[in-house]
Amino acid sequence: MRVFQGMQGTKLQIKSKLDLRRLILKFKFVFLSCVLSVLLNIYLFKPILSSPIVIIDYGFKSFDICKTNLELWIILKYVYIISLIVSRIVIFNSLYNFFAKPNKKDEISNSFPSNSLHLLINNSNFISEGGLYQNILVTGAIGSGKTQGIMYPFTKQLISFNSPKLRNANS
Repeated sequence: MRVFQGMQGTKLQIKSKLDLRRLILKFKFVFLSCVLSVLLNIYLFKPILSSPIVIIDYGFKSFDICKTNLELWIILKYVYIISLIVSRIVIFNSLYNFFAKPNKKDEISNSFPSNSLHLLINNSNFISEGGLYQNILVTGAIGSGKTQGIMYPFTKQLISFNSPKLRNANS
């Protein structure tokens, strides 16, 4: 959950035990998926990685990289394994973020006390009361929906702040 407070920057905050559980679940998914994927790749490429002879053919001349450039071959193996691990972390993190999209709108709106002033921007971002005392810049081309997409929803949220009738109508 991100908290925007004007020019002070973005602060990562965990508001509830549910957020902590999701973070732990994401870590477990990414970690276990990466470990299994890397082990599978190393198992599949073990004959190449452990071979004492690796011949690279240039067409007119072929050479054994293990005999001529042993240090380079060792460095290439380490680079392969490190890039494999990093790429798997990025891929599985992206997959988790794509498929595990919880409905955070209800959690964010319910995580604040009813007397707390805030604007919900989207499912995971909000502007706290401190940020509302500063400027908000909305840019876009003519007819791109600045008023419809930003100003009307913000105004509706601000008007319904202390109005139980409007708050119940929005639910």
